[in-house]
Order: sequence, then structure tokens, then C-alpha cells
Amino acid sequence: MGIDCLGHQESHWENVDPLKKCFNIKKPYGYFSERTGLCMRIERMKVNHLHRPLGFDMPRACLSYAVAESAGTHLLSSRVQVSLNPESGECLLDTGLVPMHQDARTGRVLSGMDNLGWELPMTLEPRTRYYWRVFVRTDAHEEGWSAWDWFETAKQGEAWQAKAIGSPLGRDVHPVFVKRFTVRPGAKAARLYILGLGMYEAYLNGEKLGEEVLSPGFHTYDTCLHYQTLMVCPKEGENVLTVMLGDGWYKGRFGFRGQKEIYGDRQLLLCELHAELEDGSEVVVHSDEEWKITPSPVVFSNIYDGEIDDATIDLTPETPA
Repeated sequence: MGIDCLGHQESHWENVDPLKKCFNIKKPYGYFSERTGLCMRIERMKVNHLHRPLGFDMPRACLSYAVAESAGTHLLSSRVQVSLNPESGECLLDTGLVPMHQDARTGRVLSGMDNLGWELPMTLEPRTRYYWRVFVRTDAHEEGWSAWDWFETAKQGEAWQAKAIGSPLGRDVHPVFVKRFTVRPGAKAARLYILGLGMYEAYLNGEKLGEEVLSPGFHTYDTCLHYQTLMVCPKEGENVLTVMLGDGWYKGRFGFRGQKEIYGDRQLLLCELHAELEDGSEVVVHSDEEWKITPSPVVFSNIYDGEIDDATIDLTPETPA
């Protein structure tokens, strides 16, 4: 789900129809039947079983949707279109109207694009938002388009510009990583791709990013590492990105035997912030040796025992990463 920098869900795409170069629509976003009094509509549009996934690695994108308030019993045909910018009037993909054949007894789709799951026949680019919609025609002579929906890829295997950085303050000192950067006027959208071991909280200009806690959560750190994608809103001029790290399951006490440092003995940070500007250029801020480090006011943290804060700690001294 897309969440803006204040934690609000993004609004649905406007009910407009800009893709006139791709098709000619007479009844967008549904079909009203005077005979039945029903208004067919397309809803529950999902990609890989998620509504508007933001910043997911997607080797494949599987589209699904549901048809509601329909007088028909099954679909006769469907059509999918994908665009980078619906207002541009250009399509990346237009399947055309594809007939759908179903088993009369079970309803199983034998050929055509199954609304329960159809894989997009296209390679997805990293860090890209795609818009998509679907047209359907039923056996009751109903037809109509959905509203535009979207999904957004993450790095898709793209090489990281960032370096994993650690703290020189000692194994038992929780660090706060600090990076100051400047953004020129005209920032359109920005994403932070981040992984902190063991756990992290990220802040931009003093505001916590995201709603999750204990990120990135427990997983098998020795076989895979999970990073997160956060929508951020850097301001024009100077910005301050700070990341607090804790031990978590990765380094702290974990399990019935009270073992520590099961997966690693150092807290580490890997992150990239990509900000797109109106002129098409991009500002990239990534973790490297130029970041500064201060001791955290959190002097102890553990998934079982909570944390201890020390408000007397001086956060002013900054040490190179």
C-alpha cells in the first residue's frame, strides 16, 4: 500500500480517461444495465495478491481483480493496458481484447487472461511505478473499464551504490548514523531503500519514516537480507537523514539459551535515497564513509527486556563511519 510521508494512504487515481491514443471508451469504470438495475464494476485490483504494492522486488507481476454487481455469470473477454503515465496517452502494453474460455462445469479458465491471476508478459524496470487497468465484457452484454491502479518496483536486482557501514564506537554502543544533504527545488518523489542490522528506525528532518517498528523484523539473516522501501518527502534546501540501530534478533539475546550475536557482532546500515526532480535529474544519497555517527540515547535494547534511554548523553560529537 502506498503511504505518503505523513502516513496517509495515497488517493485513488482520478476518474479520468487520458489514454485516448490507445482506445476509445464510451463507458469508463463500469456499466449500468437499465434492464437489471445493476452497475457492473471492477474492484479488488491486486498485483501479486497485494493492493498497490510499493517498492517490492517483482521477478513477475501477476494481476488479479474481481467483477462486482454483474448480471452475467462469466467473462467473455478482457483487455489489460499498462502505462508509465496515463496522462501521456501512451501505453507500454496493450493486450487488445482477448477471448476467455471457461469450463462450463467448474468455471476454470481454459484460455485467455484469468482474472484470478494473469502474469504480465513484460520485464519490469527497477524503481518504477506502473499504472494499469482492465476492460471486461460479460455474457450479459456488459462491458466497462476499471479505474487506473498502480504498483511500484524496488531495486529489482539493481546494483547498490551504497556501502554497508558500521560503527567505530564499540560493540555495546548503539549508534545513530547522520547524513546531511541538499535538495534543489522541484523534488517530485523520493524513496528510501534501507536495511539496518539488527533493527533500525529512520528519521528525515526529525520525523519518523514509516509506521512499522522493529524493522526489518526477524528473518534468516545468514541466507537472505530484507530491505524496505519508504516514501519520503525531502524539503527544498538542507535535509538531515538519521538512522538509529539496535541489536534485535540479529545481534542481541535470542532464544531459550540466551545466546547473543548469533548472526553477527556488528550493527550495520545499508541505504539509498533516490529523489526525482522535475527537470528529470535525480539526487542520490547513499550510505558510505562520509556519514557521521553519534552515540544513541538508547543505551540498551532487547526484544525481551525493552530498552533503557539516557537523556543526558551528548549527541553533538560526530565520528566518521
